Amino acid sequence: MKKIIKILVVAIILLGTIKSISVNAETSNFYKGEKISGIYMMAYNPNTKIGIYQVARFIREQNTNKIAYCIDPYDWFYDTSTYNRETPNMNAILLDRIEKIAHYGYGYGNHTDSSWYAVTQAMIWKEVAGDENIYFTDTLNGNKINSYDNMINEINTIINQNEKTPNIPNNIVLVEDEEKTITDINNVLGNYNSTSNIEIQGNNLIIKGLKPGEYNENLIRKDNIYDEPILFYTSVDSQNVVKLGNLESKNSKLNIKVINTEINIKKIDLDTKTNKPSGDAKIEGTEFSIVDENNNIIKSFKTNETGSYKINNLPLGKYTLIEEKPGIGYKKSDKTIEFELSEENNKKEIEFSNEVIKKKIKIIKTYGTKEKQIKEPNIEFNVYDKNNNLVKTIKTNNEGEAEIILPYGNYTIKQLTTTEGYEFSNPINIKVENEEEETYTLKDYKINVPNTKISLKDFIIFLFQNIII
Repeated sequence: MKKIIKILVVAIILLGTIKSISVNAETSNFYKGEKISGIYMMAYNPNTKIGIYQVARFIREQNTNKIAYCIDPYDWFYDTSTYNRETPNMNAILLDRIEKIAHYGYGYGNHTDSSWYAVTQAMIWKEVAGDENIYFTDTLNGNKINSYDNMINEINTIINQNEKTPNIPNNIVLVEDEEKTITDINNVLGNYNSTSNIEIQGNNLIIKGLKPGEYNENLIRKDNIYDEPILFYTSVDSQNVVKLGNLESKNSKLNIKVINTEINIKKIDLDTKTNKPSGDAKIEGTEFSIVDENNNIIKSFKTNETGSYKINNLPLGKYTLIEEKPGIGYKKSDKTIEFELSEENNKKEIEFSNEVIKKKIKIIKTYGTKEKQIKEPNIEFNVYDKNNNLVKTIKTNNEGEAEIILPYGNYTIKQLTTTEGYEFSNPINIKVENEEEETYTLKDYKINVPNTKISLKDFIIFLFQNIII
């Protein structure tokens, strides 16, 4: 009997509560829908010290049957009331919270059981009245229970997760046709749809196949599951309501700039300072690798016949150029060249020099007899390459020695002068393919003079053979 009296007192108090809200021309009507069996709630008003026990039930819009929620836990709801479509005079943060609970509660994802509606309604009331004043009971007029805490926690988790936007760079610069994968560290990218220029796979944003230019993209959140937005309605004699719908679109903007990069690598001879090789060496075929900051090989290549190689559209970043194998006739260089490609500095000219393999050739020149040779100064030699082109003329010093340093290749050394009355040495064929010094000792011998003495008999025969008759 006391409970009946208590409820009647509450009714009188609530009926006396009239709101002062401006009227909007766009109106609607809502009604009490089906009850949700077995779910009971208490709304306790700390100001009046009065609590209202009730059975959970749906609130629906007339004519459409669309879902709505009451947002004033201590006011009565009347089926006969007229509602104006307008936002109630409430704190903007509170209104935003109500919208999100309504959207991510009943009907969102797998929240299809009617118990999710009851939980959503309770959460909205809790936001308005305070958590301790709204709770579930085991029966009508029963004891407080916590049976739906997991469902409440799940809705709150979804709201918190969807409060986040993807944590990815707003401005992305990449090169033509580069494929780039960006991971969202907020782990919410899967809640968004992409446009034609980008692709979303799980929590990864994939950009590929873009040509130079600037692209302004939108990541569109997948929250548009209803045919209209969330709408608030107010009434002068009934609980205000919020009708289920889509949240205001919360998109994430992404600016993509696609550029070209170019690296021109030029291999030169350390001595000639040009791409003309020394001797028979070749700058063609020099093997290089480019590695990134993590020491991963990004590209390997060989220089062409001019010692050059061009790389287009290497992605932006820091790199190191490493020589893996020199061209024929060159010494391998341990030198590395570090460089960086950026939006502002997207073209590089890199010159890489190598030292050719060289050999010192020493000639020791003597002349005399087999029994005795002495040093022979001022003797000249011509050095020819494999095509018989003169490379250099060298001359022995007072010690009979001459030296020349020759680059990789094949050569012939020919004696050009000699001491009068002495023979010339035979040409020397030399092959330079390492750096081990070579010494050649050349000996000249006196020219033999023929014996001119003849016998009387031979002289008479000679005269007889040459008499002119």
